[in-house]
Amino acid sequence: MRSPPDLFAYNDFRKFLADWLDWKQSEDTSFTKAECSRRLGLPNSRSYLPDLLRGKRLSDVFRERFVRLLELPDDDARFFRVLVRFNQAERPEEREAAYDELAALNRTPRHALGREQMDYYRTWRNGVVRALAGIDALDSAEAIACASAVPLTLPQVKQALRLLQKLELAAPDKGGVLRPTEKVLQADPSLGRELLRQLQAQHLELSREAFLQEGSPDRVFWSNTLSCSGEAQEAVLRALRRFQSEVRSIIHKDPHPADRAWQINLQFFPLGTAAIKPLQTKKVTR
Repeated sequence: MRSPPDLFAYNDFRKFLADWLDWKQSEDTSFTKAECSRRLGLPNSRSYLPDLLRGKRLSDVFRERFVRLLELPDDDARFFRVLVRFNQAERPEEREAAYDELAALNRTPRHALGREQMDYYRTWRNGVVRALAGIDALDSAEAIACASAVPLTLPQVKQALRLLQKLELAAPDKGGVLRPTEKVLQADPSLGRELLRQLQAQHLELSREAFLQEGSPDRVFWSNTLSCSGEAQEAVLRALRRFQSEVRSIIHKDPHPADRAWQINLQFFPLGTAAIKPLQTKKVTR
């Protein structure tokens, strides 16, 4: 007999719900998605659950209905509510506040949230400080704060440097100045899709702010809206992956001391496709 999924092992409430539904159906074959919708107060809806699991926002009302449906004990219910708030937060300060509550409520942080790694990826500031710390001319927290082209206070820089050293992402050089231990850092996939998605949303906001500011002519902002075949889409994706790998290789092999820090964002997302509409219609009318 399978054990129910451990809520405290998740940093994405949608993934938890999907796994819980799979477990529940394995225990009770009569517990269909239609039955689940009925218990949520939506007897005529067959699309609510799929839409929610694909990213539809969970309202406060239905969050509480899920708490009752899942029969969550008090501690689990508190964690679930905060997890929903963390996943759906729209502002960085909301995410950070929710993260702190999750870490405090989590019974098994070493297993579920990976607290120290979460600390690094929860805010863009840690990555910016790490990049700036790789510039030889910046030999103190004060110098990093002054050189930053994005808003960074001295206390924020010092906090980020302490975290980098704790995670062994930075170490003192011969002069005692903290420097990155690796030129290129790649996120651990085990951290969870939602956490990395939240960080990327922050990077997009930084990009937006940089775009709106008067700045260096070296900045590159390029966009194009187009249509293509599925084969061309796959070719573009392969080209983007090659470019990503090539950029990492260039930075890794760079023989010269770093004297600047940059942010690179790549976005390639669908605006619509003829292949989707029939598939959605089929699901709704089933």
